[in-house]
Order: sequence, then structure tokens, then C-alpha cells
Amino acid sequence: MDANFPIIVKATELREGRYSAAREDGGNWTGGKVGSGVMAGTMFGISAMTMAHWLGPGHLVTPAVMKSITTETFQAIARALYWRPLNGAGLPAGLDLITFDFGFNAGVATAAKMLQGLLGVTADGDIGSLTLAAISGREQGGTLPALIDAFADGQRAHYRKLRNFPTFGDGWLARVDWRLHAALALARGEARIPLA
Repeated sequence: MDANFPIIVKATELREGRYSAAREDGGNWTGGKVGSGVMAGTMFGISAMTMAHWLGPGHLVTPAVMKSITTETFQAIARALYWRPLNGAGLPAGLDLITFDFGFNAGVATAAKMLQGLLGVTADGDIGSLTLAAISGREQGGTLPALIDAFADGQRAHYRKLRNFPTFGDGWLARVDWRLHAALALARGEARIPLA
């Protein structure tokens, strides 16, 4: 639901925090994995590789460039590279949050395919008309909260399989708990969602 984007993107920004430069996190490297490219760090969860993509060929991404990312730039990147590809505007309240924040943290394709798998539609990573029709059926059947809950379970399982789970797992699981709580609040039509 596009009207939810401002509150969702702000919540994601707060969850991501500011500049981070953990060498063991592949997102901090311009090549997307530890030791590949320049170790430039992340800002508001925008990876060095994503920033290189955003700026285009010929731009050198450095720690100074990453630290200079403003809230406005973060929101523009989040809308263009995560919200739109995940069809956030077409998703119902609550499902939009849990899909977007997971996609921002774990990747658009991962989020889209996991959601599609839960819905029993072809997991091609494109949240288009067939996926939206399956979601609409869940809404009309009153099972949207159960879908959101199952999506959170899938996200926990995804994180537990990652190589860096021993290092980052507690934070990832806490974030899933927050996503679930905030998504269900939005699905219930609450005006405010928990930000922490």
C-alpha cells in the first residue's frame, strides 16, 4: 500500500542505523563479498555495492561517500530499488512492511520468492498480478495475519541458514520479531507501528 511507504521506510531507516564498517560483512564491500573491491561500509543499510549501482559506472564508492548518504538519498534508493521491485504499492497493509523490510535486509529476490512460495504461486521473484491475486484471496478469506506469521517463520529459517548467523543472528532474529509485530499492527489498521 503506497500510503504506508513513508512510515515503513522511516522504520527501516531507524532499524538499520547509521554508518557501519564491519570487515566481515560482505555488504560493506563494493564487490558484495568480503575482500572484493573497496571496504567502504554501509549507511542506513545501503550496501557499498548498492551505492556503486546507484551512482553508476565510474564513481568510486569510499567510506566518505557512504557517510554522506542523506535520509533523502536513502529513501530514494529504498523506493527505487526495493519498494517498487517488491510491488510495495500493491501489497496490503502489513504484508507491505514485512516484505519490504525483509527485501531491504536480505534481498529483493529472496523476499519475493519466499512470499510466492508461501502463496503457492510460481516463485519467479516478480510480484505481479498472479501473486497479488493469491494475496487478495488470503485477504478475503481472512488469513492475511496467518500469511504474515508464516512469512516471519520463513525469514527466521532463512537467517539461520546463513554463514554469518553466529555473528549477526541475534540481531536478525530480533528484527524479524519487530517486523512481525509491526506488520500485524499495520494489518489491524493501527495508526502507529512500533519502531523498536
